[in-house]
Amino acid sequence: MAQKDLKFSDKTLLELLKQRHTLYEITDILGVCRSTVARRMKRLGVSTFDYKLDVTVFDSIDTEEKAYWLGFMFADGYVSKNYAVSLTLKESDRSHIERFARFFNIRNIHIGKGIAKLNNKEYKYCRWGIKNKHLHDTLCFLGCVQNKSLILKFPAKEIFKNQGLIYDFIRGYVDGDGCLWINKKDVLILEIIGTEEFLKGIQSYFPDKFTFGHKDKRHPDSNTYRLIACSQNAKDVTNKLYKNATIYLERKYLKYKIGVS
Repeated sequence: MAQKDLKFSDKTLLELLKQRHTLYEITDILGVCRSTVARRMKRLGVSTFDYKLDVTVFDSIDTEEKAYWLGFMFADGYVSKNYAVSLTLKESDRSHIERFARFFNIRNIHIGKGIAKLNNKEYKYCRWGIKNKHLHDTLCFLGCVQNKSLILKFPAKEIFKNQGLIYDFIRGYVDGDGCLWINKKDVLILEIIGTEEFLKGIQSYFPDKFTFGHKDKRHPDSNTYRLIACSQNAKDVTNKLYKNATIYLERKYLKYKIGVS
């Protein structure tokens, strides 16, 4: 047996399976690659995981929670060609990652963590993900596709059980790829980043509330744009998104409450 296979015992692996951890979670907990765990499972005669992971949650977008998390996935989610689906946020948003995992009916949650480097600075992050073909294919069908940053389109309104859920979807996207702040003049400002096609979809639900333009004027040929709403327009938009919401990113909700007070 290879040395790395000795890092964990059969008893440890079986106990993690009994606790209904996913393959992604087990590899993070044990600090080994998926192939190592798969080999051990094969030797133990374990052919599948026995956990209550609900991979059908996006089959019908008929609740606030489903619409919200779909929007968040459109903003910050990762969907790969090998059927992996994951969400990564900064470490301070760990509780939101845990809530995302519980959305899939996971009870024993293990959140991966790491450090990313950007512009010579280090940022701590947390991540949770799974690998499942049905979930992957469903997200792609709904429009949350691979390598989506420059090709993302606003989903068809027909995927939502009712139109009110579209605003929950937009709130999820804003929590992922939006920014709320109050400037020195105590003016509330909302900025949303995305592709031209996606942002025009958002804009259609808030007529005359946003200004539209490139995020980076130095690269006018890019497909990265921004919507900006200020003052009363920002209050009108955020009231529509957050006022009666039951799920949101806490730090952005607090900015909203301060901004509209």
